[in-house]
Order: sequence, then structure tokens, then C-alpha cells
Amino acid sequence: MSTETQLQQARGKKWIVHLGQEFADVWFERCKANGISQKKLIGEDFFLVDFSDEVGAADLTSHIFARYLMPVTYMWPVKSDSDSYIERAATGIVDRFKDSGFANVQVFALEPGASQLASNLRGRLLQLADATLVKNSKGNFAKWRQEPKQQPPELSTLVVALGRSCTYAGVIRPRESGNFYAGGRRFVSLSSDESVSRAAAKYVQAEEHCLLHGISLEKSKSWLELGACPGGMTTELANRGFHVHAIDRSPLDPRVQQDKNVTFTLGDTKDFQPTKTFDALLCDMNGPPRFSWEQVARLSNSLKEGGIIIHTLKIPEISQFDSLELKLKEAFSEQNINVFSLFHLFHNRQEITIFGVKKRR
Repeated sequence: MSTETQLQQARGKKWIVHLGQEFADVWFERCKANGISQKKLIGEDFFLVDFSDEVGAADLTSHIFARYLMPVTYMWPVKSDSDSYIERAATGIVDRFKDSGFANVQVFALEPGASQLASNLRGRLLQLADATLVKNSKGNFAKWRQEPKQQPPELSTLVVALGRSCTYAGVIRPRESGNFYAGGRRFVSLSSDESVSRAAAKYVQAEEHCLLHGISLEKSKSWLELGACPGGMTTELANRGFHVHAIDRSPLDPRVQQDKNVTFTLGDTKDFQPTKTFDALLCDMNGPPRFSWEQVARLSNSLKEGGIIIHTLKIPEISQFDSLELKLKEAFSEQNINVFSLFHLFHNRQEITIFGVKKRR
């Protein structure tokens, strides 16, 4: 199946969008130009959005704040008290999408009360679509089913969402949807029981977001980390065997600082002058957004060509985001940083994560 055909599938007048409460209003404001005709809250931070004309995933991801997108091209009423619901819904979905080239199936609940029903429906869908999945995945489906992030992000997934009264289905590629995991609600299992901070979970999802864009961080062996305290992200990096030079005005957790893969500088980032080069730069500093992006831009000069930048930018006033985005991109461009994505990760709060690559001067 061609990429052009797959892209055509990820279009429609009706979309399910996962939006964090912090930025939902901004996303809808940005989408006005796309002609929203109706919107309805159908789950925990999930909206069903109708457009007056067909729109594509690229039209909607450009608005940054959506954590997950899926086109809705099939709907079926939920009748959880009916013994025939699972069979009839699964049969209808497979029949509708059998020729769409999907290589994986994911089912998620729009609210916790639908989780068991979603699990039952997924089981029956997998049975009915087994031959199709094996063929389209070239035998890799069992692996992708267990670990979605191993699926090539350019291959299509059949996604089914269950709400209180309706079943929604559509086909989209992970790269277009914004996530390997259906719904974008990513509850992260951290590499260490001691990595309990939200920052560590943000790193895990940032790593997956890079994979969506064809970038693996496995070869990024040396990291410069700004705003490292208490050490959640530092631990995730160190546990992967990477060496981390962490900087913060506050001390790291002693267990993190004692790790052989961690070098720690206690002090202000603005005073730090690197004496070596790094493969990647990670920043999760608190404080004024301009200060953090200026330090990231300055210290990007210590990156090797092709070095990765993952920068979580705090947004004190959401109404100012348009201006902040423009100024940040200008500052990064001056330092030959190519910004390839801005995204509101599931574990982000009133902040946006910027992904960039250091280019040759």
C-alpha cells in the first residue's frame, strides 16, 4: 500500500482529538480556519470534532496541542448490556476496514468505565482480523501488538475508541496520530523503581516521539542536561547506559549523583562553559521561558553535528504562546537548530516539548 493512499485515509470531516485541559481552548481557536462546525466532549479530555469540509492529519497536527488524533469513518452504538454487541461491532468494523491496509489494531476506552468492554472488543477484533494483520505486517504483528512503538510509524493502524454510548473507528498512521499508543494516554513504566518523578515519564515519551519522526536516541551516548534536579530524567538516561553531565542550582538526589554514568555540576546554567562535545541536550528548567531557550541555544554549540535537543518549555501565560513560539524558533534558527516538532506530551502540564536537531554551520 502506498504512502499516498495511507495519507488519503487519514482525512475526514469527523475527528477524535485528545487535548490537555491547559491548551484545549487554544487548539480550538487555532482550528477555526479549518471550519469547525461542532465539538462535543465524549470522554476524559477527548473531543469529537466535526469540520465543515474534509481535513487531514497534517492540518490538525500543525496546531501543536493535540496529544492524539484519529479520523472517525465508522460509528456503532454501544450496547454493553447486549450479548451480541461485541460480535456485531467487531464484524462490522473488520468488514468496513478490511481493504484499508492496516497492520495493527488498537482499542482504547474514552473513559475508565469502558475499559473492560474495550478489552473484550479488542480480543474479538484480533481474532477476526488475524489473517489480514499477519499479511499486512509481514508476520510482525504479534511483536507490534505487545510493544506498539516497534511498529514502523508509517504503517497504518486500525484504531477503535469506546465511549459511553458510541463506538468510533478509523485508520491512521502513528506518525500522523501523534503517538504509538492509541488515545495518547501513556502511563509509563519507568526503568527503575526509584525513578518516580514526572520528569522521568516525560523523557520516556519524548524518546518515543523521536521514534515517530524516525530518530532513535540509542546512539546518543553523551548528554548535557539542564535543570536536572531531582534527577528523574537523569536516572532514565543513566539506566540506558548513557553518560549524563547534569547541571542545576539545587543538588541531585544522592542516589542519582552517585551513579557512575552521572557527572554533576552544582551551579547556574548561565555560568556553565562546556569543555567537551555531547550527542544530545535535554532541558526541563523552571523559570522564564526566554532564559531557558537562550541557554539551550547557547549550549547547543557544544553538540556534535546532528545532535538532538529535547527542550520542555514552561508556558506561564498561555495567551502569550504564539509570541513565545515565534521568538524561540528565531533563536534556534540563529544557532542552526532545526525544530522538527513541538508537542504537548501526556505528562506535560502547562508546558510544551520542543524537538530539534543541530545542523552543520
